[in-house]
Amino acid sequence: MPKHTNANVVDVEIAFPAEAGSRSVPRIDIATLEEVGTSVKLMFWEAKMLGNPELRTSGKKTIVRQIETYRTRLGQQAALVIESYALIARNLVALAHMSEGARTVAPVVRKVAEGAALTLSSPPDVRVIVYGFDKDQRDGAWKKLLADNAGQFKGIEILARGNPGDIRL
Repeated sequence: MPKHTNANVVDVEIAFPAEAGSRSVPRIDIATLEEVGTSVKLMFWEAKMLGNPELRTSGKKTIVRQIETYRTRLGQQAALVIESYALIARNLVALAHMSEGARTVAPVVRKVAEGAALTLSSPPDVRVIVYGFDKDQRDGAWKKLLADNAGQFKGIEILARGNPGDIRL
């Protein structure tokens, strides 16, 4: 059986309810579990191609505003979010068991399913993945974007990988 990469990914395209009067539904791209000592930390990731204008920090729709919205929404419902992802871990383990070995889960998922403490940082840990760029773009456009917006990106962890196949969470 092939070894799956990013086996600690437990959810994708996580939607929040729209704000009152808005038709826009905020969505975080990825949720992962990460072992931290004897507990497990719930982390979220927003993924953007380098050319996405939302990576800029000015204008109405920016990655910085998205991250702030996600952190606020997750923080407002932290206990419910933790409870929901503990249930997801139990469901993933149950599905793996029913598959008679065709499906496996990461040890960190099994750990949560078996009762390990699941935590959510305060503010919630929402990180950014930037992908889809070549060496010239990385050394030019990406470095310039980071330099021009260093103050805005402060406090936001960014994982940059030109090739999305090289992303390991």
